[in-house]
Amino acid sequence: MTIRVVCQRPSLRHGSAAIGGLVLSAMLTWQFADPLPARAADAGSEPGAETQDGAVTFALPDPLPPVPAFDDMVGFTSDGQTRMQFALDPGSYLPGKRQAQITIAARSASGVLNLGYYGFDCLGLRYQMLAYGGADGSWKPATRPAWREVRDGETRNRQFRAVYGAVCQLGGRATATAEQMLERLANPDKNLYTAP
Repeated sequence: MTIRVVCQRPSLRHGSAAIGGLVLSAMLTWQFADPLPARAADAGSEPGAETQDGAVTFALPDPLPPVPAFDDMVGFTSDGQTRMQFALDPGSYLPGKRQAQITIAARSASGVLNLGYYGFDCLGLRYQMLAYGGADGSWKPATRPAWREVRDGETRNRQFRAVYGAVCQLGGRATATAEQMLERLANPDKNLYTAP
C-alpha cells in the first residue's frame, strides 16, 4: 500500500495573516482485512511518560519492535518534489495518551536506507529519533535524542509532519490504534498544527 500526502502552503486571502497549518490531502487505496492492533505498553511503561513539570521523556520499549524490511512497510509521499521514498511500520505503532512511537524509513533513489524509531510529542508539536535501524537488522539507541519541531516552513521534515498528523490529533492526544493512524495518514485534518 502507498499513501500519497500532498503538502501545500495555504494562500493568503484579503490581506489576512499567514495561516499556521498546512493543507494536506491524501488518498488511501488499500483497505485492511482485519484491524491492526495497537501495541499496548506495559503498565508503568507508557511511551513518553510525562514528568511533573509536564515535559515528555521517551523510553524505548523492551523489546523493541522488529526492524522491518522497507518493502513490508506502508509507503507514503509527502510532496512531489523529492525522489526519496518514505514508509512507516504500523506494526510498531505504540500510542500513549499524548505521545506515540513508530518506525519510519526513508530510501533514496540510489537505494540508501535510513530507518529510525521515533517518538512524537503530540501536545508539544515535536518529535525525536529514539533508535537507528542497523544494516544487521538490529536497533541502536540514539545516544543524544534531540527534539525537532513540526513546523510549516521546513521542507526537510515534511514526512514527519505527515506522520505527526497521523499519530497525533487536535487537542494533543495520540491516535488510539494503528488502523486509525493509517486512516488519518490518508485523510489528514486541515488544522493539525494549531496548539491546543
